[in-house]
Order: sequence, then C-alpha cells, then structure tokens
Amino acid sequence: MNGMDGAALQCRDFVKRHDLDAYLGTLLSPEVEHPRLFAIWAIAADALRLPWSATEPTMAMIRLQWWRDALEAGEGHPAFVYLAGRERVPLIQHLDAAERLHGAPFDDPDEAEAWGRRTFLPLMRALAGEGEKEGAPEDLAALHGLVLLLRRAAIPRRSGLPLLAGEHALEAVRERAAALAGKGQLRTWHVSWLPFALSRRWMRQIMNMTIREMLKHPPEFPQWRRQIHLMRCRLMRRL
Repeated sequence: MNGMDGAALQCRDFVKRHDLDAYLGTLLSPEVEHPRLFAIWAIAADALRLPWSATEPTMAMIRLQWWRDALEAGEGHPAFVYLAGRERVPLIQHLDAAERLHGAPFDDPDEAEAWGRRTFLPLMRALAGEGEKEGAPEDLAALHGLVLLLRRAAIPRRSGLPLLAGEHALEAVRERAAALAGKGQLRTWHVSWLPFALSRRWMRQIMNMTIREMLKHPPEFPQWRRQIHLMRCRLMRRL
C-alpha cells in the first residue's frame, strides 16, 4: 500500500469506514489493483449508505444523480483517476438499482432477490474489469444483496420507514438467502469478488439469531473472523 497516492488513500479510507468487508477483501487482492478497486468500492459504499446517512430523501437522490453525472463526465471525484471507461456503465447501473433502497419496505422475497442481482452483478463486473472470464455468478450477487438487506434491517432509515416490511418479510428474505447460500454453484472465482465471499458467513451468523433479535440488533461478525474467512478463500482460490 506504500505506493498509493493521496487520491487512492482517500478512497481506501472511505471504504474502510463504510464497508469493512470490501476493505478487507481488497487488501487480499493484488496490490497493483488496490487503487482501482478502492475507487469502485468508494462509489458503491457511498451509494449504499445514503438511506441511513442523508438527512432527507431528496438529498440522497441529488447525491445519486451527482454520481451518475460525474461518472458520465469522468471527473469530479478522486476515484475517477483510476477508472477506465469500461467501469462507468456498470457503476451507473449499480447506482440506478441502489436507488430502490430509498423506496417502500421490501415485502416480497422475489423482488428482494431480483434487486440483489440487479444491484450487485454490475458492481461485480466493474470490479473484475478485463480479468473477468466466466461472467459474474448471479446467485452470489443475489445472495450478497439479500444479506445486505438482512444486516441493515434493524437500522432505521432516515425516512423513518423500515427496510423490510415486518417479521414476515424478514423471515421470507432470510429463508431465500439461506437457500441461495446452500447452492453449490457459488464457487466461480475472481479475486476482486472476495468481499462477496463473506455473504455465506454472514448467513450463518444470521441463521443463529431469532427474528426478534434481528429486529433489535444488527448481526455481528468480528473483524478477525472476517479476515480468516477471506484469507482462506484467497488461499483456496474459491468463493
């Protein structure tokens, strides 16, 4: 990390504060790729935190539109120093899908699963860049999205609306995520997808909690356990 300049360090520090899984996973990627990966994750982390950080929904929409315009122009943020044109379209698609987090509570597990695919497949494509050979695994993208919904369900959005529409929706999404986590075809490998590898570990933690616990407190997963799991995935070259 010693070779990173000020812009790269700014992106890295932002990701470390707002998406620890992405930060730890990126550290295990080739060092030459760190500036580009941290730049991508900085954009994603900012978009995905807005429902819980923007003081008003209108401000969140303005922020998302600012990202879209800046990506099209290729300027306006330190992240763009490291992004080529090929990352811009999938990142805009990611931002478009992330906007759904500001809407009505998720009630249908089918919609939640589709949202996960629509949101994280473009992000995975952007992360893999030219190194992607087989295509991003759709089930892993969907699982990652469902786990994000479950992890944040206990955190009130600034709008005052819950993220999931009650205990029935929480249980339905949990069951759908557990089914996806149990599938065997989630082993498609690309080193830049390491943060997604934690989704299965998060599901184990979530399945150990009761619905009442989940509605009161976000699930916890210590940093050292995240690091061990990611290192194991990195060494075994699997997700």
